[in-house]
Amino acid sequence: MSMHPTPLAHRTPALLSRRLPDRLDTIRAGGETATWRRPMRNAHAEMSFDADPRRVETARRVTAAVLGRAGIRDRDVVATVQLLVSEIVTNAIVHGNANSVSFRVACDTAGEVLIEVDDHSSGAPEVREAGPDDEGGRGMQLVTFLARDWGRKGTCTWCTFAVGSG
Repeated sequence: MSMHPTPLAHRTPALLSRRLPDRLDTIRAGGETATWRRPMRNAHAEMSFDADPRRVETARRVTAAVLGRAGIRDRDVVATVQLLVSEIVTNAIVHGNANSVSFRVACDTAGEVLIEVDDHSSGAPEVREAGPDDEGGRGMQLVTFLARDWGRKGTCTWCTFAVGSG
């Protein structure tokens, strides 16, 4: 049995993994920089709420928390996913015929984000051509532009967003 302590170089990854951010880790020491990507984690949340426009902000906050738990720290990515959530939840609240909305957001280890909003109504979202003076009508255009894919299954509108490797 060796009486020599484990060299610091062999202990450093274990020590640092407890202290560094979850997604992209960088160490600067002695003029050298090392960067590596740690794996993402699965994370999800689901909730139901009254069809009240004030609930959109709650869905946005829940989304940010889920993305954080998944290891996503990029502010632009979080803001984009929150925008998708805002548009789909708002669409369900404004155009759905139900008193409640069910919401689910999930992120897998590959960085695939799935947003599902069930408005419990038979109508389907429409991508409209809003005029320059229209105050609304652009939500599903934004979803079409920003989401990797979107659609409707039964009474649930869903979209996906790929976080990507960057």
